[in-house]
Amino acid sequence: MSYENSFSVSILEASTEQKMINECPTCNTRHDESVLFCSQDGTKLESKLVDVEVSDIIKEFKKFSEDGYLIKNNGKSAMTGGGRNIEGDLLEFSKKYPNGVFQIYGVPDSGFGEPDYKKYFKDGKSNQVNATYVFEPYDESKLK
Repeated sequence: MSYENSFSVSILEASTEQKMINECPTCNTRHDESVLFCSQDGTKLESKLVDVEVSDIIKEFKKFSEDGYLIKNNGKSAMTGGGRNIEGDLLEFSKKYPNGVFQIYGVPDSGFGEPDYKKYFKDGKSNQVNATYVFEPYDESKLK
């Protein structure tokens, strides 16, 4: 039996993490820190610290998690699947960005009767909040 769960991953509070990059002073092309000269024009690269972009963190998580295929680069659900390890992976991954708050919005397979949920992760800790459904009371004046 396969599960048809879907997940979206977002970052509620961006991390204040920075990373070292090498940038070409003439064309502003960014390169990994292992590259010393610009691939565009051969200029010697300058090293500098830059803020880590939220989209880069989500892409990094996709590579980190074996369930990363379930989400797109923007964090939205790409497809349904079991997602058995996605929460444990995000719990571990959150330690890498201890100032960031990560959220999974999960929609479980409807065949199991479990509610939608949001789960929050920060620095290796988590908290889950399940959706509750509230129905308005019967109101005869709304009958059509």
